[in-house]
Amino acid sequence: MHKIQFVKEFIRHPSTMWSIAESSKDLAELITDRADLSHASVVVEFGSGTGVFTEMILKKISVDATVIALEINPVFVEETRRRCSQATVFQDSAVNTAQYLRSVGVEKCDRIISGLPWSCFSHPLQDQLLDTIIDVLAPG
Repeated sequence: MHKIQFVKEFIRHPSTMWSIAESSKDLAELITDRADLSHASVVVEFGSGTGVFTEMILKKISVDATVIALEINPVFVEETRRRCSQATVFQDSAVNTAQYLRSVGVEKCDRIISGLPWSCFSHPLQDQLLDTIIDVLAPG
């Protein structure tokens, strides 16, 4: 995505975007390395943005793994879908992850990678997200 388009989205949606630039590929590399994705069968990404992390996730999973990404910004959803056709990308809040896991025939995921601006969220939303994580993340 062009940098100007990203900034336009930031201006249009300041209450849901907390960054004026995409995450770097170096950051995506670091985070996905730490997540040990090679053994995961279902990976969920909270806040895919434009798909920088999604691309890296897809490079590091096994060929039979499932990737579900959730993003609320419709422009970013389309960009992630364009860049990452192997991922299933939904336009919705991460708090609704369970319904999307069920839609692909699973109840739990092995990993969650989050690009959400956690400290910018209200305490009730943080609590909802933590409840979601507890609900959908498989033991171990």
